[in-house]
Amino acid sequence: MVKKITIAFFLMMSFISSLTFATTPATTDDVLVAVGAIKDTAFSVSSLYISDRDLALDGITLTVDSETNLPQVVVLKDVDLSTFLPYFPLPSYEPNSLQALLAQVQDPLGPLVRKRLVIHNWKKGEAIMNGVVMVQYQTGATFSSMISNALYGMYPRVGLGLDITITGKRVSTPLTLDGVFLLSADSNKVLDITPIQLTINGEEMDVSL
Repeated sequence: MVKKITIAFFLMMSFISSLTFATTPATTDDVLVAVGAIKDTAFSVSSLYISDRDLALDGITLTVDSETNLPQVVVLKDVDLSTFLPYFPLPSYEPNSLQALLAQVQDPLGPLVRKRLVIHNWKKGEAIMNGVVMVQYQTGATFSSMISNALYGMYPRVGLGLDITITGKRVSTPLTLDGVFLLSADSNKVLDITPIQLTINGEEMDVSL
């Protein structure tokens, strides 16, 4: 009887702890880290897929539509953001050379991705991501059409619906994210990924951060 009570008490306390853990509020820094991690991951996945569809970032699996050749679902399994930068080495050619021009055509996002990753300087264990991202494209979009448009500075909008957890040394508590991000370019043709709606650990976030 005592054993049963002890087990029941342990299970009840575990349940209460899990509820407390799940509702721990995120700090402002947590939100900034989370948004930065989402952006860096989305840009990195996109850049690598554009430049070489046979490559994949560690822990990331893509489900690609056979007709449009565009990723529809992105699954993240224990993805450590510190592993991204080696996929985007510093170019060995001159900025205005023919090689630079060809590289820009092959991977228009590469320089942007490298710059972001260098600035954020993710270290091992600082941000670990698990979850799923659903990708929504404009009607009629294909891989070929999106690349052609991008070369002329016409970036089509892409929606990202996500359900992701982030753990690691850069966050004060494990974060559970649900939300929608939009990949688009502003009037100056500067490409960015912005949160449209974002909930972290059950709390609606101010997406203007």
